[in-house]
Amino acid sequence: MTRTLSLPLHTKFLIGSIGAVALVLGAIFAITASAVEGAAITTTIHTAGHATTTEAAIGTTVHAEAHVATTTGTTTPTGTVDFDVYANTSCSGTPNSHNGVALVNGVAESSATAVPAGGLSYRVTYSGDGENVPSEGACTALTALGTDASITTSLSTTTALVGTAVHDTATLHNVTSNASGTVAYTVYTNNACSAGAENAGTKNVSNTVVPNSDTLEFDTAGTFYWQAVYSGDSQNAAATSTCTSEVLTILATSTPTGRIIVDKVTVPSGATTTFNFNAQGSGYDDFSLSDGSTPNEQVLSPGTYRISENSKSGWTLTSATCSRNSTTSTAYTPGSDITLNADDTVSCVFTNTKATTTPGNGDDDDDDDDDEDRECSLPFGIIKKVWAGISLPFGIEKKFQERFSKWCDDDDSSNNSNDDDEDDDDDEDDDNDRDRGRTERGKNKHKDD
Repeated sequence: MTRTLSLPLHTKFLIGSIGAVALVLGAIFAITASAVEGAAITTTIHTAGHATTTEAAIGTTVHAEAHVATTTGTTTPTGTVDFDVYANTSCSGTPNSHNGVALVNGVAESSATAVPAGGLSYRVTYSGDGENVPSEGACTALTALGTDASITTSLSTTTALVGTAVHDTATLHNVTSNASGTVAYTVYTNNACSAGAENAGTKNVSNTVVPNSDTLEFDTAGTFYWQAVYSGDSQNAAATSTCTSEVLTILATSTPTGRIIVDKVTVPSGATTTFNFNAQGSGYDDFSLSDGSTPNEQVLSPGTYRISENSKSGWTLTSATCSRNSTTSTAYTPGSDITLNADDTVSCVFTNTKATTTPGNGDDDDDDDDDEDRECSLPFGIIKKVWAGISLPFGIEKKFQERFSKWCDDDDSSNNSNDDDEDDDDDEDDDNDRDRGRTERGKNKHKDD
């Protein structure tokens, strides 16, 4: 048995109306979609010589070129385009606009723009025409090629006590002579310049000159890292100083210290010869001493130090001793470690003995021209006779032997005076000996007669 479903007349009419509306809406959607897809915008960036590029040196001029085409219409799109230019590569922020540029055969060009340090990007908007609805192109970017700008810095001090005022100085390199922009100074508590940031001021750059940072006082001891960041400008790339290039050490005011004292002693004493010392260890400076000079005293942080003495012609280092905090001195080997503890006082004495000269050779011609230990010599008249082979009377010969091995204790003036007196005495002795010789020969001749 077959059953037939029959709908009322008004229901049939409603269904038919809905179908007609759907067909109309579908047609409108198809036409609209066709119009939107039909206007395609292609944007390229060109150099002044019209070569396409994606990068350019800072300061050079470029422009954008927009091609508008349709894939559904039968004619080339007409109308105008707007160029939005951004001083970055992401089409973000507020652009500079070049609006209402007419399409010629579907092509339009923007005005020229200088490449800033951050690069450029363009976005093009088409106004539409009778066959093509308005549309917007993609973001097109250009990378800036910098001049390798760099920034170096220098602290007013690298070590200071709590409460000391410190500032930073920055210098730009490889930038144009009219470089502008800003430099931001910041202090950090870690060597990656990422923690504990403390603002030290942002300064305006004028013709490459960077003002100093703000002055900061540190109320806690520790190690701090300064960094300076240059913003760059329309012709110069940005730059950042190396974090670890500026390390500031702040010391507590009660930092423990010790002392090393070195004295010089000579044998014979009182020599004015200067002896040079090499000092090794953190903050320990080289120094020089003579027998009569004030001992060298330096205040140092606890640590390990070494002392050695340069050799000196005509002198021998005969001993080196050190004592700690006024205890008994012990032998010290020059160049070996001296451990300095907090509140220690280490006192050292280096003793040098002058080399002995060979009799008859005179002074050893040391640097201080000391006259000590100079050997006496006989008067020239006596020595001349000895060289000539003339025999000396016994008294004079005895004096010669005694004087040859004797050392002078008197100064030059007394030596010269004594020598002159002795010359006179020796000449008088010679005359007396000759008179006695003549007398003896006369007596002998008389006996013979």
